Amino acid sequence: MKKSLRRLQVKTSIFTSVVLLIAALFFIASCNKEQSLNTDGKQRVTIRINDHPLEGLTNVWVDVRYVEVKVDTTSGRRDDDEYDDDDNDDDDDKDCDRYGTWDTLKITPGIYDMLRFRNGLDTLLATGFVNTGTIHKIRITLGNANEISKDSAVTRMPLSICNRKPYVYVKLKDKEHTEIVNGEVRIQLDFDIARSISYRDGKYCLQPYIKAYSKNKTGSVEGEVAPRAANAMPMLFNSTDTAYALPDSDGEFEMEGLKPGTYSLRFHPAANYRDTLLTGIVVKAGQETELKKIVLKQ
Repeated sequence: MKKSLRRLQVKTSIFTSVVLLIAALFFIASCNKEQSLNTDGKQRVTIRINDHPLEGLTNVWVDVRYVEVKVDTTSGRRDDDEYDDDDNDDDDDKDCDRYGTWDTLKITPGIYDMLRFRNGLDTLLATGFVNTGTIHKIRITLGNANEISKDSAVTRMPLSICNRKPYVYVKLKDKEHTEIVNGEVRIQLDFDIARSISYRDGKYCLQPYIKAYSKNKTGSVEGEVAPRAANAMPMLFNSTDTAYALPDSDGEFEMEGLKPGTYSLRFHPAANYRDTLLTGIVVKAGQETELKKIVLKQ
């Protein structure tokens, strides 16, 4: 009886050891798998874009060919000034320079009507896996098929690039302009049409002004203006920032990517309606400020 008990204890001990060994091996394998997911040297990046409009234009078609990000894979910390290693954007033909390597993202090359992406709407511009590191710059390569319209595409006018350089650079501050969601680096871009289009020598030209922002660190303002006949374009401003919106057919508008602070909102309506100014509009990071319906008077 005692021998049987000892055999049973030995078998139980062996069985327990085997189970523990298998569990340990499974744990190690799981850890290695987890580590391989985190240390495979790649990170997923997603870039979305929206726009701030310009009064008088109904369409702004921008020819986008490539989107690249510049990644610094070194572990050392640097001040933002150290990333300005190409103040004149003269690294156009380099894949690598002092503080980073250019990596091309996946996009659908083509013509984008930027005025479609307003009032809270945006579109996926580019995505892909790049080397793990700090993304401190975006480069967008434009084509020559840029156009604008003032009458909903009935008449199209060519939109040349003002400086004739096809590259648009957007500089990023790591934590200020990016968000990490489930390991994915998300970047939101605002194409400021009002600052990007100039009228020179009887022709329009494009010099894109694009800024990056994080929805967690900036706020937004939305509202509704009436009547629609007033054709009023809202301008939100303070001493450091200015934003425009183009109300939709219902008079609703939204402005995103606003730095926290106190703003004023001005409306310049069509003839027969008064200019209107609202003050004391508070914008908070990560929050949406909703205004009461604004009715313009004659």
